[in-house]
Amino acid sequence: MAQRKEQNKGNRPQQRKRRKRRRGRFGFLYQFLCLILVCAAIVAGCIVFFKANHIEVVGAERYTAEEIQQASGVSVGDNLFLINKFSVIHRLSQRLPYLDEVVIRRKLPDTLVVTVEECVPVAAIAWEDGYWIIDKRGKLLEEKDKPEGCPELLGLSILSPVQGSIITLAADDPRSESYKALFSALVEHGFVPHLKKINLSDETVIELQYEDRFVIRLDVGCDYEHKLTFLAKVLESLQSNETGAIDFTGENPRYIPEAG
Repeated sequence: MAQRKEQNKGNRPQQRKRRKRRRGRFGFLYQFLCLILVCAAIVAGCIVFFKANHIEVVGAERYTAEEIQQASGVSVGDNLFLINKFSVIHRLSQRLPYLDEVVIRRKLPDTLVVTVEECVPVAAIAWEDGYWIIDKRGKLLEEKDKPEGCPELLGLSILSPVQGSIITLAADDPRSESYKALFSALVEHGFVPHLKKINLSDETVIELQYEDRFVIRLDVGCDYEHKLTFLAKVLESLQSNETGAIDFTGENPRYIPEAG
């Protein structure tokens, strides 16, 4: 008997350790289940309470707020947290080609904010009996009968135009990337409203018809940002009645006054 008591005394610490381990395992499981229940309650609350009662549109000029809301596929009353922002952006870009950048954010408790930046028309390129309006990236915005409101683009032949897509040129056309850099610089420096024609017919020289006053020549693939910054200063220095050609090809720019 005494021997058994001594053995039981020796086993008690081990038994207490086993009981503590069991309680620790169940405690962790209990905490994990509580966490799941709390998360489920939060999700359920978001689904039930956070509805898109207001859809706010920021930055739109060409499209109305109603047009953007309709194209987005989001309806008043949809749950804010179940709206797939990437799907909304994709639908807007596909249905409204003049949208360039779209940002979607939730403003709790009940507002979905759609912030848009619209494309800037840069040129009109001839196609069959009309023209396609394109932006600085070459995105096809819409088809028109006349190139009103933006310069006519000469020298590029587009293939199978589709509204909302980027223009496709012949695979061997060396101007496929150069024109995008040119368009970006023209937009950045505010030249587009003053241009009547952008002539890319020559593979080495670009000609810009500036109002009815100047023909401006640039080398294809030059540093357009630098050249147009310099060009803006040259134009400021000329009198309003002066006309002619401004030649930025080569190393030495030249102003050639029109005869008479």
